[in-house]
Amino acid sequence: MSNLNRIRAELAAIAPNYQVLIPGFPPDAPAWAMRGDSQTSAVFICLPVQANPILAYEEFANIRMETIELHLNGVLRNCLALVCLDHTHREKFSLVCDDFLDPAKRNLISTNPAEWWAEWSELMGNSNSEQSPHAVLGELLVWHRMYQINQPLNWSGPDSSSHDLVGPDFDFEVKSTIKRYGKRVTISGEHQLAVANGKRLFLVFMRFEDSAGGKSINSVKTDLLQYGANGANIENNLEKIGYQMGKSTRSKTYMIHDSEVYEVTNAFPKITPSVFVNGVTPMGIEQIKYDIDLSLLQPYSTLDQFVR
Repeated sequence: MSNLNRIRAELAAIAPNYQVLIPGFPPDAPAWAMRGDSQTSAVFICLPVQANPILAYEEFANIRMETIELHLNGVLRNCLALVCLDHTHREKFSLVCDDFLDPAKRNLISTNPAEWWAEWSELMGNSNSEQSPHAVLGELLVWHRMYQINQPLNWSGPDSSSHDLVGPDFDFEVKSTIKRYGKRVTISGEHQLAVANGKRLFLVFMRFEDSAGGKSINSVKTDLLQYGANGANIENNLEKIGYQMGKSTRSKTYMIHDSEVYEVTNAFPKITPSVFVNGVTPMGIEQIKYDIDLSLLQPYSTLDQFVR
């Protein structure tokens, strides 16, 4: 019997909340099948014991790869699991599992699971839902700059707040791009550039370029922790927007080419509730979305030079 057929048989037979060693795999490359609740099924391998365990978290619509801790023969082990979120798809899921558990690929899977995942992403990844880590990186860099000048703010972007960073005296809205040219930004809704009473609002434009070195979400998180930011809150916010710990996109690095700060004053071009009668959006308008060409405006400062 082939490994594929063994995987299919175990995934079909295994009971919920149970795990079993899949027969037929070599002793130096064992593999297990596992059921969670009635909806999920998985296969997993044990990772090498090391001082800094590998962390991984990647996902498609119905498949997730993640590091988990499991008790095997009474010993707590760090494992790498491939999880199907819908057990009814187990037949097709088995095809991916067969490659994931291939003993010939065990060294790659155990040491660099993100590389294996990237190969499958090229085949099955949904280009319409690709993440944009540079957008998150931009917000974190502005947050870090505020810590540097002793003006720590709340990172509220992951909570779908009107503004990405909020403080007692001023707020920030951050727009990031990896386009090489132009300074056009898209504003979503009439509240995104609305200035709260008694406060100031700044819009930050950041241009990034993919680079083998530079800043990443993980590196800026480390910088923020050194200034006293709450690590648990950062992780909670990153998880809300799909950047769980171990996700490879958190290590993607960028060089910063532009970091311009614009103050949203009365003269700044914008659509806010104040332009409507009694501050109320007219009946029948379902959505407001528009672009602003920042190249026609004078920046307040660069981010590095920003002082309140």
